[in-house]
Amino acid sequence: MLVRSRREQMRSYLNSILTSLLILTAYATADHDPALTTVGAERSGNAEGTIPTWEGGITKPPGPYSTGDWHPDPFPNDQILFTINSENVEKFSDRLTAGHRAMMAKYPSYHLNIYPTRRSASFPASVLE
Repeated sequence: MLVRSRREQMRSYLNSILTSLLILTAYATADHDPALTTVGAERSGNAEGTIPTWEGGITKPPGPYSTGDWHPDPFPNDQILFTINSENVEKFSDRLTAGHRAMMAKYPSYHLNIYPTRRSASFPASVLE
Protein backbone atom coordinates (compact mmCIF):
# COMPACT_ATOMS: atom_id res chain seq x y z
CA MET A 1 0.00 0.00 0.00
CA LEU A 2 1.41 3.36 -1.01
CA VAL A 3 1.22 5.93 1.75
CA ARG A 4 1.97 9.49 0.78
CA SER A 5 3.14 11.95 3.34
CA ARG A 6 1.10 15.04 4.08
CA ARG A 7 3.79 17.10 2.36
CA GLU A 8 3.54 14.99 -0.83
CA GLN A 9 -0.25 15.29 -0.79
CA MET A 10 -0.02 19.08 -0.44
CA ARG A 11 2.57 19.29 -3.24
CA SER A 12 0.32 17.25 -5.53
CA TYR A 13 -2.66 19.45 -4.66
CA LEU A 14 -0.74 22.67 -5.32
CA ASN A 15 0.60 21.29 -8.63
CA SER A 16 -2.97 20.59 -9.71
CA ILE A 17 -4.05 24.12 -8.83
CA LEU A 18 -1.08 25.70 -10.61
CA THR A 19 -1.63 23.56 -13.70
CA SER A 20 -5.29 24.61 -13.78
CA LEU A 21 -4.36 28.28 -13.43
CA LEU A 22 -1.81 28.01 -16.24
CA ILE A 23 -4.37 26.41 -18.53
CA LEU A 24 -6.96 29.09 -17.71
CA THR A 25 -4.43 31.86 -18.23
CA ALA A 26 -3.40 30.42 -21.60
CA TYR A 27 -7.04 30.18 -22.65
CA ALA A 28 -7.82 33.71 -21.48
CA THR A 29 -4.93 35.24 -23.37
CA ALA A 30 -5.40 33.25 -26.58
CA ASP A 31 -7.19 34.69 -29.59
CA HIS A 32 -10.77 33.53 -29.35
CA ASP A 33 -12.88 32.23 -32.17
CA PRO A 34 -15.28 35.09 -33.08
CA ALA A 35 -18.03 32.50 -33.49
CA LEU A 36 -17.85 31.88 -29.72
CA THR A 37 -18.64 34.07 -26.76
CA THR A 38 -15.88 34.86 -24.27
CA VAL A 39 -17.03 31.96 -22.12
CA GLY A 40 -17.07 29.52 -25.05
CA ALA A 41 -20.75 29.35 -26.03
CA GLU A 42 -21.83 29.55 -29.66
CA ARG A 43 -22.62 33.20 -30.41
CA SER A 44 -25.02 32.48 -33.28
CA GLY A 45 -28.52 31.14 -33.01
CA ASN A 46 -29.64 27.89 -34.60
CA ALA A 47 -30.78 27.30 -38.18
CA GLU A 48 -34.37 26.65 -37.06
CA GLY A 49 -34.58 30.11 -35.53
CA THR A 50 -35.69 28.72 -32.17
CA ILE A 51 -32.47 29.82 -30.45
CA PRO A 52 -31.54 33.47 -31.02
CA THR A 53 -28.07 34.96 -31.41
CA TRP A 54 -26.45 35.90 -28.10
CA GLU A 55 -26.19 39.68 -27.88
CA GLY A 56 -24.82 40.18 -24.39
CA GLY A 57 -27.78 39.08 -22.28
CA ILE A 58 -29.52 41.14 -19.64
CA THR A 59 -27.15 43.91 -18.61
CA LYS A 60 -29.56 46.14 -16.66
CA PRO A 61 -32.16 45.16 -14.08
CA PRO A 62 -35.60 44.88 -15.65
CA GLY A 63 -38.41 47.12 -14.50
CA PRO A 64 -38.60 48.72 -11.08
CA TYR A 65 -35.91 46.67 -9.34
CA SER A 66 -34.02 47.71 -6.22
CA THR A 67 -31.19 45.82 -4.57
CA GLY A 68 -32.66 43.26 -2.21
CA ASP A 69 -35.98 42.95 -4.06
CA TRP A 70 -37.19 39.73 -5.60
CA HIS A 71 -35.95 39.59 -9.16
CA PRO A 72 -38.77 40.56 -11.51
CA ASP A 73 -39.62 38.43 -14.53
CA PRO A 74 -37.69 40.03 -17.41
CA PHE A 75 -40.15 38.55 -19.93
CA PRO A 76 -43.60 38.88 -18.32
CA ASN A 77 -45.46 38.95 -21.63
CA ASP A 78 -44.06 35.70 -23.02
CA GLN A 79 -46.76 33.25 -23.97
CA ILE A 80 -46.53 29.45 -23.82
CA LEU A 81 -45.65 28.20 -27.32
CA PHE A 82 -46.76 24.63 -26.62
CA THR A 83 -46.89 22.02 -23.87
CA ILE A 84 -45.14 18.66 -23.80
CA ASN A 85 -47.01 16.03 -21.83
CA SER A 86 -47.46 12.26 -21.67
CA GLU A 87 -49.77 12.39 -24.71
CA ASN A 88 -47.26 14.00 -27.09
CA VAL A 89 -43.93 13.07 -25.47
CA GLU A 90 -42.91 10.81 -28.38
CA LYS A 91 -43.08 13.74 -30.81
CA PHE A 92 -40.42 15.56 -28.74
CA SER A 93 -38.56 12.54 -27.36
CA ASP A 94 -35.31 13.36 -29.21
CA ARG A 95 -35.19 16.77 -27.47
CA LEU A 96 -35.94 15.60 -23.94
CA THR A 97 -33.66 14.20 -21.28
CA ALA A 98 -34.14 10.66 -20.05
CA GLY A 99 -35.27 12.21 -16.76
CA HIS A 100 -38.07 14.21 -18.39
CA ARG A 101 -39.26 11.16 -20.32
CA ALA A 102 -39.23 9.09 -17.11
CA MET A 103 -41.21 11.75 -15.22
CA MET A 104 -43.88 11.75 -17.93
CA ALA A 105 -44.03 7.96 -17.91
CA LYS A 106 -44.37 7.78 -14.12
CA TYR A 107 -46.56 10.85 -13.55
CA PRO A 108 -49.13 11.35 -16.35
CA SER A 109 -49.94 14.88 -15.14
CA TYR A 110 -46.28 15.99 -15.41
CA HIS A 111 -45.79 18.45 -18.27
CA LEU A 112 -43.39 21.05 -19.64
CA ASN A 113 -44.63 24.43 -20.80
CA ILE A 114 -42.35 25.64 -23.59
CA TYR A 115 -41.67 29.37 -23.88
CA PRO A 116 -39.61 31.31 -26.43
CA THR A 117 -35.88 30.73 -25.94
CA ARG A 118 -33.90 33.67 -24.60
CA ARG A 119 -30.16 34.18 -24.43
CA SER A 120 -30.35 36.28 -21.27
CA ALA A 121 -27.11 35.17 -19.59
CA SER A 122 -24.70 38.03 -19.02
CA PHE A 123 -21.36 38.42 -17.29
CA PRO A 124 -19.54 41.27 -15.54
CA ALA A 125 -16.94 43.12 -17.60
CA SER A 126 -14.18 41.58 -15.46
CA VAL A 127 -15.17 38.13 -16.75
CA LEU A 128 -15.46 39.25 -20.36
CA GLU A 129 -12.07 41.00 -20.45
